[in-house]
Amino acid sequence: GTRDFRLQAAGRTSENGATELYAIYTDITERKEWEERLRGRHRKIESLYAVTSHLPAVERPEFVFERVHDVLQDVLDYALTATGFAEDDRILFENAAAKGDIPTVTPSPAPMTSDHGAARALRTGETVIVDHELDPSWETSEVSLDATAHIPVSEHGVITIGQIGDTTFDSFDLRLTEILGTYAAVVLDQLEREKELRTAKEEAEDASALKSAMLANISHEIRTPLTAINGFSEVLTEELEPPHDDLAERVHDGGKRLLSTIDSVLQLSRLEAGTHELDTERCALDRIVKGTLSEWRERATNQSISLDIDVSDPPVVGVLDAEFVGDIAENLLDNAIKFTPSGGEV
Repeated sequence: GTRDFRLQAAGRTSENGATELYAIYTDITERKEWEERLRGRHRKIESLYAVTSHLPAVERPEFVFERVHDVLQDVLDYALTATGFAEDDRILFENAAAKGDIPTVTPSPAPMTSDHGAARALRTGETVIVDHELDPSWETSEVSLDATAHIPVSEHGVITIGQIGDTTFDSFDLRLTEILGTYAAVVLDQLEREKELRTAKEEAEDASALKSAMLANISHEIRTPLTAINGFSEVLTEELEPPHDDLAERVHDGGKRLLSTIDSVLQLSRLEAGTHELDTERCALDRIVKGTLSEWRERATNQSISLDIDVSDPPVVGVLDAEFVGDIAENLLDNAIKFTPSGGEV
C-alpha cells in the first residue's frame, strides 16, 4: 500500500567544487493515520454535540429514541443499529437500520427477565457485549453478526448496535454511544418529571375547584338560616326588655360575626380560584382604615384596649378596591384585638 514519508535534505559544496546532498527519510505513515483518526474523532464529537444540544427541546420520549437512532446512523459507523424502549416488562424495538447492502432487520421484543443482551444491559445498567455468536437481537438467516453491543438508556430502554466482519467495537465509538445513551436518559428523566408535574398540577387544580365549589355550597347552606336568625334576633333586641334584650343582642352579634366569617371564606375561595374581580377606584388609604377603625373601637374599649391610628401626611392615595382593602384592615384589627391582653394597645 501507499506510505507517507517526510524528507529532510541539506546540501553543501565540497573543496573540489562538487555539490554534496544529504537527506533523511522518515516514515510518517502511522502518524498520518493517527492524525486522520484524531480528525475523525473530532468530527464525531462535534456532530454528536450539535445533535444532542437539540435533545432537550424534544417533547415526547419516542422522539428522543428517534433522534438517538439518527445520530447512530449519521455520526457513528455501525453495521446495524436499533433502539428499543422498555414497556410492559419487555423491550420493544421500533427504530432499526443497516449500512450498505446489509438487510435491515428489526430486533424481536426482549422480555425483561430473559438472558437477552438488551435485557441484561437494562437490568445491570451497564453495556453488554455479545461476541462470536448469532445474537438473538437479530434472529435471521440473512444477517450473521460477529459482535453485538447493548447500551442501557437508564431504565427507559436500550441502544443496540451490531458488527459484521469484526468481533470488537472501536472503543472510542462505543464510549460516544454510551455518552449518547446517558444524555438521552437525562432528557427522558426530565420529560418524565415534567409529565408528573403536569399531572400533579392538574390534580391540584381539580382539587382546588372541588374545594371552592364545596365551600360555596356549604356557605350558601349556612347563610340561608343565618340570615333568618340575624333578622329575628335584631327584631327581638328592639322588642324585648332587659335583661332579655341583652341575650338577643348577643345572638345577633354572634350571627353577624359568623356571617362575616362565611363571607371571608367565600372571598378566599374566589381568590384561590382566580375569579375574584377587583372594583378599583382612586381613593385615600387613610379614609378606608379610619372607616374600619370606627367599627372596632367599641369592641376595643369593652376589652380595655386603646385603639389608635397614625397616618402619613399627606395620606397615601392609590387605585384600590376600597371594600377589599377594608376587609384586609378588618382582619388585621380583629386578630390584633383578639390577641392583645386587657390594658394593651393596638
